[in-house]
Amino acid sequence: MKPSGIATIRLLDGGCYPINLCRWLYEREPSVVSAMFEYDDHYKVDVGFYGILQFGDGQFGFTSSGYKHARSVSYEVYGDRGSAVVETFMTGDHESTTVRLIIDGQVSERTFPPVNAYTLQADSFARCLRDGEAPLTPAEDAIKNVAVIEALFESGRTGRHVSVPLIEDT
Repeated sequence: MKPSGIATIRLLDGGCYPINLCRWLYEREPSVVSAMFEYDDHYKVDVGFYGILQFGDGQFGFTSSGYKHARSVSYEVYGDRGSAVVETFMTGDHESTTVRLIIDGQVSERTFPPVNAYTLQADSFARCLRDGEAPLTPAEDAIKNVAVIEALFESGRTGRHVSVPLIEDT
């Protein structure tokens, strides 16, 4: 349960990305979520977030994000035929990333060269404003991601599973 007077920012910082990935992979919204937060009493912020997203049909997303451990910005996805691991999903100018796929026992890896993902985001946003380019994801996607985040906050506050409200596309 969240103590009063504590800001919950970890989920809004790095925690939003794996939530969005889960929604993208399952191509639908989670119906129920559960969350726990770890807080730093001195700084009055959360330093860890741990969440479970239930998509139905035995499909779940497990996510965590924290400041107290060694930097890790990886994804691991497991399915009935294999897995995928992305070692570093948000890269800086000097970081490459490797994607490892294991499908039906066959292993393949591909390493991508360093690129600043934040610069790519800013450049894409600038093209949308300057050139009228369509954004890679519609605004409705952000609204749906925030609905999941708000449900996770509520779960962290109450210690209960929380239903995610259905947001219709406009």
